[in-house]
Amino acid sequence: MDFQKGTISVSKTLKRVRRDAVDVLNGKDILHQFPAAFDEGRTVTVLKRPKTQSSIRTVYLPDYVLDVLRDWKETLKPVKRKQPDLILRYSNGRPLSEETLPRLLEKQLLQLGLPVVSFHSLRHSSISYKLVLTGGNIKAVQGDSGHAQAEMITERYGHIIDSCRKQCAQNFEEEFYKGM
Repeated sequence: MDFQKGTISVSKTLKRVRRDAVDVLNGKDILHQFPAAFDEGRTVTVLKRPKTQSSIRTVYLPDYVLDVLRDWKETLKPVKRKQPDLILRYSNGRPLSEETLPRLLEKQLLQLGLPVVSFHSLRHSSISYKLVLTGGNIKAVQGDSGHAQAEMITERYGHIIDSCRKQCAQNFEEEFYKGM
């Protein structure tokens, strides 16, 4: 997080992996291994390099989101010296598991009486809205989404881009042909 610039840097991936897979990798691509929650567990949580170079990106955040994250970070206790300072973590410094955020979202939606959606659908909604808000600026949206190819966005979200094109035609009409 860079609260001054209003950005979050996506440069690592949190993953639960089998212990034997960590041994095979021999530290390659693993940046930090968190202590196992259970000694007899077959998996551990690691912070590792992302699968692709395009996954590494800087995302600009709205002020409201920055304020919420800043407030949340202030409630967290400092972490141990050699442990990554994660924002989405338990008070003891352990990272939230992959299953935790989707479960928390579902619980919150049910409490609010809203339709339950998958956590991943928030990513699709974000990309769709960003396409509309930027007037179909694929490169700007690609920079936030981490898609390696712009074609992924045009293929998956083409219907959104079409609505932007229609709006563009209406804007063109108003700007250049009004009164004719």
